[in-house]
Amino acid sequence: MKTIQSRDNPFFKELVRLAGSVRQRSKVDQTLLDGAHLLAAYLDSGKQPQHILLNAAALHDAEITALLKRVGDAPITQLDDKLFAELSELKTPTGILALIDLPQPAGTIVDSRFVLLLEDIQDPGNLGSMLRSAAAAGCDAVFLSTGCADAWSPKVLRAAMGGHFTLDIHERQ
Repeated sequence: MKTIQSRDNPFFKELVRLAGSVRQRSKVDQTLLDGAHLLAAYLDSGKQPQHILLNAAALHDAEITALLKRVGDAPITQLDDKLFAELSELKTPTGILALIDLPQPAGTIVDSRFVLLLEDIQDPGNLGSMLRSAAAAGCDAVFLSTGCADAWSPKVLRAAMGGHFTLDIHERQ
């Protein structure tokens, strides 16, 4: 397991840009999942993360240890606690972050059975709640207008509680 203790580490700098920038997430088609619940939902959807990031406490957490057994051959890096806290928006970090490729929608509106169209939903918490509700209601696709918040931002991901991974999300439609 690799360890990063410096803010000057190039990989850490990339992660900071990714965590804080819609433009960077769109450019590299990646985002960070914060927490065991989101990572479990992602793994349950049949996908594998690109990289796992841990803080020191995560190594002693049974739930995280179980998840690490499911991540296949994804590289694992332990971050200094202060560095980890910079990437997590939570006041009390969960101990695990996963770098993932953004899932690409499988089809078009014509291919979908049950679609939700959202226009100009700017509050990340509201957008996440709507995505979570859409997933629970059985939607298979969500189309977001150009005025909507970034569907893959940390706040939207947390509010959706894994709903992203059961939906085809079409942004900027």
